Amino acid sequence: MKKNLLKIYGFILILLQSAVIAGCDNDDKNSTMNSSLVNLGDFYYSDGTWSSNLNSHKEVIGIVFGISKEKGGEVLPGLTKGQHGRVVALKNINVDGNEWLYWGEYGGNKEVPKLTKHATMDGANYYYFINTDNPSNWQTGAISDWNGAENTLMILKYRGERATIENKPSDYPAASFCHLYGNNDWAVGKPGEWYLPACGEAALIYARREMTMNKFKECNGQWFGSYLWTSTAFDWKTNEGKHDITENLSGSSWTVYFTYGMIAWPTRDCPKPVRPVMTF
Repeated sequence: MKKNLLKIYGFILILLQSAVIAGCDNDDKNSTMNSSLVNLGDFYYSDGTWSSNLNSHKEVIGIVFGISKEKGGEVLPGLTKGQHGRVVALKNINVDGNEWLYWGEYGGNKEVPKLTKHATMDGANYYYFINTDNPSNWQTGAISDWNGAENTLMILKYRGERATIENKPSDYPAASFCHLYGNNDWAVGKPGEWYLPACGEAALIYARREMTMNKFKECNGQWFGSYLWTSTAFDWKTNEGKHDITENLSGSSWTVYFTYGMIAWPTRDCPKPVRPVMTF
């Protein structure tokens, strides 16, 4: 009888211990989930993790500059933390020592069919100063475009590429080399994860440049330079509202001028610096 009681007590103890352990495991999981929110300005690492303070045992590949509610979703300027967002790379694209790349084909500015185009920067103007504005006001025009990843894939599809790109793409190098970022000695990551930022994304990088540069100082990041290409195309219209089909005017894309805090639309045959971004 005593032996049977001891067995029963032992069985009960085992059940209680299992329940406690399970509870601890759940607490750990919940704690991990709660602590997994990313903050603006966090360091983003090659293993897909992040931290507010630099972890010297991990490889930093960029800085978080925007937060979204879902991966690849619209960046919400009012959010300072969340589970998804955008990362800007530590350095500009560098091709054999050259950081100034064409947007379109070398020496040309041919249009990309089906690529979303914007005739104005903010719904009214052909140029735009970011310095004194709040990103939450970016509701219309090119500055409301957050789809850099989709734009980049559209550009690559047009030049006949799929998942794999040649090491020396000659046409549409800005988008192509962003897609390749991570497949070179000077970058960390996986090919295809990075892309040419849309106008809204590039504008937000400028608006939060001081935050980003403070983090760059800790991880050997590089200043952006005077300009940054975006993947958002410019759509020229005449005063009558008709599309202008002249090649010089139609073959333009929006660019962020870091020197002036302005966004405008140079032709694609003018080389500019390129900084890749990624979404997580």
